[in-house]
Amino acid sequence: MTSCLPLILLSPWIIASDVRRHVIPNRALVALLALIELVHVRSSSASFLHVNLFAIYLLVGGICMRSLSKGGIGMGDVKLFSLLGLILGSLSKVLTALTCASLLGLVWLLVERKRVIPFAPALIGGALFAQILSS
Repeated sequence: MTSCLPLILLSPWIIASDVRRHVIPNRALVALLALIELVHVRSSSASFLHVNLFAIYLLVGGICMRSLSKGGIGMGDVKLFSLLGLILGSLSKVLTALTCASLLGLVWLLVERKRVIPFAPALIGGALFAQILSS
């Protein structure tokens, strides 16, 4: 659960920005990356490298998904999702987080009845839920 501490600390900034302006600031994502790397630096070098490569794969996959979705997902969401992969560290947790985030986003969409919703709160909620489920 220590790996979620950076997310817990920075999620109010990320969520507030996404809800208010539909933008996830790059400064928030860089700060999140730095804190995640500080937490992971204690782990073995093989695990550290593996998790970072996993996050890069998620970033590339997210960029491909964004290009296919025709603006349905923002680049900030893609970068945040790859950082969440860095925190979660396994495909099963990432898939659980994505499923939960999709359900949370759907509920938000039905409640708000708007065409565009902020997805960062759903992504963060899904990641925290996946981490709690795996503990």
